[in-house]
Amino acid sequence: MIYEDAPVSGCWYPAKQPGETFKEGEVLGRICDYFGRELFVYRAKMGGIILYQTISLCIMKDTPMVSYGTWDEDTQGKIEVGCEVCGNEKHKHGHHHHKSEEKHHKRHEHHKHHEDK
Repeated sequence: MIYEDAPVSGCWYPAKQPGETFKEGEVLGRICDYFGRELFVYRAKMGGIILYQTISLCIMKDTPMVSYGTWDEDTQGKIEVGCEVCGNEKHKHGHHHHKSEEKHHKRHEHHKHHEDK
């Protein structure tokens, strides 16, 4: 397992979600300043699977940033995590729904289920 702390303070933009796999060298996230200037890009040291990462935008130097374990996509397969609200694999421009939209989605699915009967 690899545990990485932030080398600088700034805004953390993760590129993957917990449970997603990646290959060695893939970008796992970026730290930018408050004006959007890139301060640091973190690339995977090995192929792996995201176990956890900081989810807040603000990240402080020397605090936990990302942790991942060993995973070989070639032999174990690729895992992409879908949107935790609607279940879609990917949204345009990387957009995912906010948790506040979850209730709306569940209500929509409930009505759709009853319409199908």
